[in-house]
Amino acid sequence: MSFRARLVLECQWKVSSNPIVYDLMSKMAFQHKKINEKTWLDSYSRRRNGKLVPSIQEAWKILYHTLYNCTYVYLAR
Repeated sequence: MSFRARLVLECQWKVSSNPIVYDLMSKMAFQHKKINEKTWLDSYSRRRNGKLVPSIQEAWKILYHTLYNCTYVYLAR
């Protein structure tokens, strides 16, 4: 089993109660380019709700800047 596959499985076990983190980490494990978090978050919200819901988009933006804010330099690379 490849390192990336193990990483995805490990993340699934550790963040099973946090689907947005699992979805993003799964995407990052097999992506070679840097992911634009804000663009990804907009598409995540649209995928989860089946359509664009402005109030939900705004709620995710608030969460992105507060609860899900990563300020550690080594994690933001």
